[in-house]
Amino acid sequence: MSGFRRKRMSNLLVLAFILGVVCCLVFPVWCWLLAAGTALIVVGCKILID
Repeated sequence: MSGFRRKRMSNLLVLAFILGVVCCLVFPVWCWLLAAGTALIVVGCKILID
């Protein structure tokens, strides 16, 4: 029974590690997209105002 529990814990650790890596890779991409979108909106507003 203890072996099964240990294996389950390691599986959870691997899952958490993978989720962490995915988050680290995905969140900067979202930040870049948000920044790019905001910049495009600002540039668009400036062009419309001019």
